[in-house]
This record gives sequence, C-alpha cells and structure tokens, in this order.
Amino acid sequence: MEQIRQTVAAGDLAVVLHSQASAPLGGQVEMVDTYARLGVRVIQLTYNYAELGPV
Repeated sequence: MEQIRQTVAAGDLAVVLHSQASAPLGGQVEMVDTYARLGVRVIQLTYNYAELGPV
C-alpha cells in the first residue's frame, strides 16, 4: 500500500477504465460517445456465447 501512495504522490499513477465485451453498447455505435463522456477509454469489442442468448 505504501508503494501505491508513493506512486500517486509522484504523479506516476495511471488508471484505465474499460469495459470487456460489447454488450453494454446494445448494438448502438453512438453509445461509444456516451461511454467516453463517462470516462471509459478502452472497450474490448469481443463476445462470448453467453451474450448471444439462445442460439
């Protein structure tokens, strides 16, 4: 914990807020702008079979 405090104090800490999977976009590309305004900078556009629903 002390190392984290020292890193923050030195101004060397970066945090990446991301979303894994494209399901939160709801199939709407415009949602990328919405998430960007909320601070999301990385979205991993992947899928898994659970997101696909019944096949």
